[in-house]
Amino acid sequence: MRFVLLPALLAFDVVGAIWVWSTFGQGLWLVGSLLILVLAGINVAVIAKGATAFRWMLPTLVFMLVFTLAPIVYTGFIALTNYNGNHLLTQQQAYSSFERQTHVPDGTPAYAWAAYEAEGGGLALYLIPQLGEEAVVPDDLLGEEPTDGESAQPDPEATPSPTATETEPAEPTPTDPEADEPATGDLSDVFATAGGEVREATAGTDIFGAPDANGFPATIDGYTRLDVVQAVTRISELSATSFGAEPTVYRVISGSRAAAIENVYDIDRDAGTITDRRDGTVYSADPTGYFIAPNGDRLTPAYQTVIGIDNFVQLFGNEKIRGPFLEILLWTLIFAVVVVVLQFALGLLYAVVINSRFVNPVAARVVRAVLLLPYVIPAYLMILVWAALFNQQTGLITAVLDTLFGLDPSWINDGNGARLAMLVVGLWLGFPYFLLINTGALQAVPGELLEAAEVDGAGVFVRFQRVVLPLLLRSIAPLIVLAAAFNFNNFLLAYLLFGGNPPKLGAQVPAGETDLLISFTYKLSFDFGNSDYALAAAVTVLIFLALTPIVVSQLRYYNSWRGED
Repeated sequence: MRFVLLPALLAFDVVGAIWVWSTFGQGLWLVGSLLILVLAGINVAVIAKGATAFRWMLPTLVFMLVFTLAPIVYTGFIALTNYNGNHLLTQQQAYSSFERQTHVPDGTPAYAWAAYEAEGGGLALYLIPQLGEEAVVPDDLLGEEPTDGESAQPDPEATPSPTATETEPAEPTPTDPEADEPATGDLSDVFATAGGEVREATAGTDIFGAPDANGFPATIDGYTRLDVVQAVTRISELSATSFGAEPTVYRVISGSRAAAIENVYDIDRDAGTITDRRDGTVYSADPTGYFIAPNGDRLTPAYQTVIGIDNFVQLFGNEKIRGPFLEILLWTLIFAVVVVVLQFALGLLYAVVINSRFVNPVAARVVRAVLLLPYVIPAYLMILVWAALFNQQTGLITAVLDTLFGLDPSWINDGNGARLAMLVVGLWLGFPYFLLINTGALQAVPGELLEAAEVDGAGVFVRFQRVVLPLLLRSIAPLIVLAAAFNFNNFLLAYLLFGGNPPKLGAQVPAGETDLLISFTYKLSFDFGNSDYALAAAVTVLIFLALTPIVVSQLRYYNSWRGED
């Protein structure tokens, strides 16, 4: 069996090594390190003797590493960077983007062209400069032309699309008087291959055969000329091919014309500099993630870089961010505690009443089933229904309050009013859960204790306070804590009910009066104009730190139970 596994493992390692090398080449160090750990674990599981137990655990460990530990580490790393809408690329990816940026040098003429195919299958162009005719290159061939010291990222998927030229001949025709005669002057004819060769050429010399009526060699040694039909048929392939070698390449721009295209920038990755070939300006990489010229001009796209704890400093140091953030943090804590207390109290009240011996058992079952409906229906749908009920113009609740009490529907645009409505909806969604668990917990309270307390003269409320409630809290305390943690991160309610609105005035970030930390984080990442992922990651780290004590307390509570057992 090992003779089969080892070759398969070797092939798997080769593919994995290529993948790791690729990720490191793109600057994705964290992803590459994660892949190395996974590959190492798989190799140990297959090769090591006595690793039978580890083999069975490996899938679980890999999933835990990839879907639990890696996101935590990655989020912490992103919080230490400047990753946002302006800094989406790694530095190496930014270099590659600038390397793809091209332009047509000023004064460059258009070229008439004829296509040839080598015996081995490679394509080549014979180019005749058309003096006095300026090359006009489609935008999709060049990408967006850089302006004012800023370079837009070209679309790497864009390929030239020769519109209205596929019906033209692949070479100038006798009906075009300017094309009949080859251009004369300082510029020579050019022969360029797709393999990178570029040379000056003259028809009728060296490997080039005698010129035809348009000045193109009828034959070239080792090449076969494409006729008009063949050139038109393969115009898409010709348009997508770069002939010659960087920094200057030749591209077909129509059925009869080609152009010389140059790279805009010279890249020195080791020195961290980008030089604009047009004016010689040198842009240097700086710690903020930009390439900056001596006069302060910056190139885009910018790149990701580690900036340390700047995002955390911004959260607490920038007044226009600190104020909304601390207000949202306080509201999140208040909401998590208050809504759970209300849910528990209402659920316990219904559980005690329904389980009372004074209530008909059949009626109790019917009422319990009805009260559990909010818990059975998907919360997503229920929140949208509540949002419609609270609608300022058409909502039923706002209309009833206006009719009965004269309450202006605009109360929902007030921060306190919106928070109160959010607490009501949170109570509605969560009390059936506590009704369910309290009903079960009440069944576990020993009847003998209640009878003994009654014999001792304890009334109903004393028995509930001294006997029922302590036993109840002992059994469901972990569930109360988990419910608080859930409501601390109740994204659905915060985002779907009011979208976090009304907005906080004067805030520099997208903060609302009913936002919880989790919805605030989402807005920073996806609803904010600049998509500040790094700042959102910093908030996520703080949420993680805030919830860690809850998890630790749960583990201690569980361990205390296990010790008693």
